Amino acid sequence: MNIDNFLNLQPQQQVDCINKLLKEHSLDEAATLLKISKSKLSAMMKEGNFVLIKSLNQYCRYISPEAQVSIPPCSSIKSDEALTFIEDNLDSLKALISNTSNTLNLDSRIYAKDITMSSKSFKINDAIYADFTTFCKENYSYLKLQDLFSQALLEFIQNHQPH
Repeated sequence: MNIDNFLNLQPQQQVDCINKLLKEHSLDEAATLLKISKSKLSAMMKEGNFVLIKSLNQYCRYISPEAQVSIPPCSSIKSDEALTFIEDNLDSLKALISNTSNTLNLDSRIYAKDITMSSKSFKINDAIYADFTTFCKENYSYLKLQDLFSQALLEFIQNHQPH
């Protein structure tokens, strides 16, 4: 696909195209195949509220924790059918609930569209940094380390702000 065709696609279609490429290629290779810079590609995805989930190597839509999701009652499903479904899928539902209870919700300012990012150089205890990065890789591999640092800094400010 050439770059003009790609740029004319709807955001969801662009994500579908990129995700298809990411199944067989790295992000750098996918950008090269589309003849677009990696930074431009990332910026386009961010504008469409998509984030790269590194553990999946796929772009997914970012839904802020503040977003209200309302599910209208479904009158077409009879209560007996619903109970049967719940009984048949109880183990799967329990697993789903336990997985979402360990989800880290990042502050919306971390993914805001109008932010500017900058590189900082600072000294940090090697052992603490190693523990932090190991913990993040094991528990939150789907998040970027820079976002976890931002979240940690925000939580520090909130927890130690004079009242």
